[in-house]
Amino acid sequence: MTRRPDKLSEDDRVLWNLVARTAKPLKGKFAADIPEIPAEAKPSQSQPAQPVANVAGIAKPKAQHVTHRLDEPTLDKLSKGRLPIEGRVDLHGMTQDEAYSLLFSFLHRAHAGGVRYVLVITGKGSSSG
Repeated sequence: MTRRPDKLSEDDRVLWNLVARTAKPLKGKFAADIPEIPAEAKPSQSQPAQPVANVAGIAKPKAQHVTHRLDEPTLDKLSKGRLPIEGRVDLHGMTQDEAYSLLFSFLHRAHAGGVRYVLVITGKGSSSG
């Protein structure tokens, strides 16, 4: 096995700076100062501008939708009935529009009421419309 060099290449350093700027510090910790990207590392006007993140195959995170997954202990407690399910909605027999409206209003009310765990019962739908 060969040893990696101690210093990052210029491309790796630029990519690391871009990633480090998007990281959030832990609670009680302060963000480290990240130096600006030097002018020679930025793409010049003669070259087509291409984001470094796309070159490396890293997609930008969407700011609109964030998916939160349950951690294993919480999922285990829910499945064994140790945590109460505080609300439930059954969407069987509804059209997609009806189900969407009901689900949206149900989740909005649950969130406003501070309800933490809800159960949404869905149907398999039908392709006949």
